[in-house]
Amino acid sequence: VALEINKINHFYLIEYVTDKRPELQTDFEHLSAKMWNIKDELPYMFYVYQKILISETILNEFGVELKMDKR
Repeated sequence: VALEINKINHFYLIEYVTDKRPELQTDFEHLSAKMWNIKDELPYMFYVYQKILISETILNEFGVELKMDKR
């Protein structure tokens, strides 16, 4: 019997109009989650598809090409 497992990822695009941001509340499995400024280099991500999805979304929504490391 084959077991099929589906995983759902949620990505949120939030634009703040001020430099003051609320503290991000996470659960114990996502302690490294953080808010990130698109003017800074894209943080490390394990899965390449995440980098591609985020960089394409930022380019389409804001016209900003992200700085990405080669990892």
